Order: sequence, then C-alpha cells, then structure tokens
Amino acid sequence: MPTLLDIALGMEKYYYNWNSVEISIPRPDGFIVEEEICNQLCSRWKPNDKNGRYAIFLLKKKKRDHFSVIREINSKFKLSFKFIGIKDANAITTQVVYIDLASSKNKNIPSFYSSEDGSFNLEFIGTVDRKLNHTGNHFSITLATKDDEEIENRLNEIARNPFLPNFIGYQRFGSRRPVSHVIGRYLLRREWEKAFTWILGMPFIHEYERNREIRKGIMNGNGLTIKEIPSSMFYEKALFKNFLNTNSFYEALRMTPLPIEIYVDAFQSYIFNKYLSRTFENIRDVNYEISLPTYFSGCDDICKEIYIEEGIDKGFLSEVFGVKVREIRRRAFMRVSNLSSYRNKEEGKITVNFSLPRGSYATIFLREISHFNPLFFT
Repeated sequence: MPTLLDIALGMEKYYYNWNSVEISIPRPDGFIVEEEICNQLCSRWKPNDKNGRYAIFLLKKKKRDHFSVIREINSKFKLSFKFIGIKDANAITTQVVYIDLASSKNKNIPSFYSSEDGSFNLEFIGTVDRKLNHTGNHFSITLATKDDEEIENRLNEIARNPFLPNFIGYQRFGSRRPVSHVIGRYLLRREWEKAFTWILGMPFIHEYERNREIRKGIMNGNGLTIKEIPSSMFYEKALFKNFLNTNSFYEALRMTPLPIEIYVDAFQSYIFNKYLSRTFENIRDVNYEISLPTYFSGCDDICKEIYIEEGIDKGFLSEVFGVKVREIRRRAFMRVSNLSSYRNKEEGKITVNFSLPRGSYATIFLREISHFNPLFFT
C-alpha cells in the first residue's frame, strides 16, 4: 500500500507487489550523483572545440542548495552561469554548468574557484560549439537497512526487467514541504487567496522550527512584521510585504518574483503521476510516451476523470502571470541501467550503483525497491 505522501503526490500504486522494507540514507555522503554527458560521466567527458561558443565548467558540491550556488557564482564573477540539471542539496553532486560566450559581455573566465566554506568548487574544463547532450545521471547510494539480502533480491529482479514507472519524484513537489502542486492548482483555478495561504502558511513538521513558527503566526493572524520573517524565506517575505502594501491577494502574487513556473509544473507533474498510476499496468510498450493535453476535450476517459477530480474540467488556463501552460509529454517507463550493488554485512549497509535517463528520479527507484516512507530516503 503506497504511503499517504505518495498518494498525495499522485503515486497511487507500486509496480511490484513487495512488502515494505525499512531503509535510510546516511546523507550527504551516502547519496552521490554525477551527470552524464554523451553517455559518459561528466568528470571524464572532455570538451574538445577550440574557441567554442560555450565555456564549460565542472561544478562539484556537497550539502549545498543548487540555486544558492548558482546565485553565488553569478554574483562573484558577474556572469550568467546556466545549467542542464538541478541536483539534490543534501548530497555529493558533480555536474556541468556553462556560459554562452556569444551573449556574455564579461569575457573573463575563471579557471578555478572554491567557496570559502569548501562546500563547492568550480573548474573550467574547455569550450564547445554545440549545446550539451545531457543523457542522464549516475547514482551511487548507500542504504542502511536490516534487510540487505531482500534489497539485493529486489535489485536482481529489476536487473532482469529494468523498467519502472517513470513517476515524477518528490523533489518536484518540495521534499520537506510538498505543497508546490497544491499552490499550482489554486493558481490555475484563479483562487488567489488559497494560493497565497498555501505559500505563506501551512507549516510542515519537517521544516526548520523557526519557519514553522512564522507560518503558524501568519495563519493565526499574530501581527507579524516583515523583519520577523527570515531572509531564508525570501519569496514568502516578498509576498507578505506586497500584500501589506496592496491589501490584494492577486496583486501580491502578481508583483512578487515567485517561481510561478515551478508551481504550475508541479501541479502538472501531479496530474501526470495520477494518470500514470491508473494506466501503467496496461501499457505494453516500454518506450510509450504519455501525452496529456491542456484542454479537456482532447483527453481520454482517464484524463477526463482526473481533470474533473481536480476541478479543471474546463482545461488549464493558457497562462498564469505570464507563465505559459504546455502539454505534458513524458515517457511512461524509465530504464535502470548499469545496475550493481555491494553489501557490507557487518555494517548492515548496501551500496547501489545505477544510471537513469535525464528527467528520471533516483527517489522513485528507491521508492520501488523499499515501499518505505519516503521521508527516510529523500
């Protein structure tokens, strides 16, 4: 039986009929991920175009939020670093970032930079003329479990049939506060006050205690001031300030630099997960691509059923605050490749190595092999 969180995020079924097995991950060291470029680990891939348009850098980080690192290097070097994938914060990650030299006014390219706290470093590795071919990610994940033998049996089963439902993972919805899809639903339904309330309020137990207190205070109308909201709650602080200035939920949302596209995308991801849950058992082609239209009349019966359940039976709005809503297209199954494992019986741990295609989630793989509470491995 899927967990309540799984069901809340649209993942209503598992692929295998297995019992729950308790697992946890000693993060960040137990969760290692590296991008693959042209089917090679990015640390081994070498850009080979002299004087190419794109300057390529290897970014290695440990226990750092992706966007805070990008903001730091953009600010320090007065450049616009772009990326092809967002990596976990509580992990050890290696990826490439790049600069489009043709559109950059600053031509001073750093050769190497290490953050003051040692949490990340940036190394220039060369240039290329074409945009990067990001083919997937390779993972090395250490699981602490009393059932390492059972986990290994399940890995052997997946090795024989290396396809799993390609659900969109927990990170898309917020790992510690999974509400992005709910906010997206209210934005698409033009329910501005509810969207506002879910962004600022609705505390979750796994948040920082100070953040929970702030959210409780906002919901209870405790007369909080702007100064009491920490800078770490940047979007909430800006939204709250705009509401105090305009006394309008709509204007507060419209004027604030909120990541509207993240909320809309999260709601569409939730819709995709629900649809996949109800159809994957009948899909025989492992390369089958699901396409969900933004308009109700273009839906099949299952799609219509879900849109009615979610109160969008008139279809999606064409855009929300300038963010266009596009058709959902995604493969129904993900292929697990390069699968291997190593058991440390004395420590009760098993290290699992595997690769997934771009856009697929390691946490979905872990969900399937454990059937356990995702809060222990996300």
